[in-house]
Amino acid sequence: MTDSETEKDPPQADSASADATPVDAEPAGAEPKDTGPAEGAPVEDATETEAGAAGDDDGEPAIKIVRDFLVAACFWTWLPLPLDPSPRRAELGRSRYMFPLIGILLGLLPAFVFMLAIWLHLNPFAAAIAALVVMLGLTGGRAEIATASILEALCRSGNRDTRVKILAETRPGYYGMFGLILLVLAKLALLGSVVSIWHGVGAILAAAAVSRGITAVATWFADSMDGDRIAGLELEPGRALVWIPAVASVLLLVPLLWFWSGLVAIPLVIVATGLAFVGCRSAFGGLPVYSVGLLQQVAEVTILLAAVAHF
Repeated sequence: MTDSETEKDPPQADSASADATPVDAEPAGAEPKDTGPAEGAPVEDATETEAGAAGDDDGEPAIKIVRDFLVAACFWTWLPLPLDPSPRRAELGRSRYMFPLIGILLGLLPAFVFMLAIWLHLNPFAAAIAALVVMLGLTGGRAEIATASILEALCRSGNRDTRVKILAETRPGYYGMFGLILLVLAKLALLGSVVSIWHGVGAILAAAAVSRGITAVATWFADSMDGDRIAGLELEPGRALVWIPAVASVLLLVPLLWFWSGLVAIPLVIVATGLAFVGCRSAFGGLPVYSVGLLQQVAEVTILLAAVAHF
């Protein structure tokens, strides 16, 4: 064997890196910024980054709780938050138990605006528009944009690999924008059709909190099924702590939607979110990061629908 033959080393890692590139795409403002290695970096560097994130658990419990809250808030909003250092993707898995709390805090101001608008004798649809504008101002419409991106990929291609590549695009196209408009109009129509001011306030708070609690549980299931991972998020499997606040937030449906509507909403939300969960896994071969926004929006619209039905 010659020296030239022994020096040949087939670049086997290049194909794996190329395959991983499409599913690690980041949605437009749908997750905290990653300060870890750049895309296509060796696996060893990513492992070291995860180990460094795990090392953050050695701090004081109160400090960890505050940071988990800020990381979760950074994921669901576009508000400038005092995070130093910037949150890593791996930290998001640890902060999922904060999702329902972030949701109910996000719902407080829109609920107040809705209530104030009704007290000022504005049309219910005008009050719904005001509440939705405030909510979008707080969240930046991240979940809505992620939902539009999922719809764009589903409508433009029937091939799984092509759908994953479409998700790498930074902006939704025609199909995504059309779906986004329909989503916003559906929310306005449902919220503007509530039977009373208190049903509207309860629906806003329930939709904001429970939809994010359901999302936390869905990502926990994704972690646990066949080693599946949310592409681009590096969630930590086995974090059963997400169940406690998530279940508590679901139970909030009963008082917030005035008992019977809340009881009906619980199975409706579980079924609707479950179907979206299974559909995403089937269409994309797993859960892309955009699916987190889609699951949240499906749960939110379902809750508003149950509130309007007024059982």
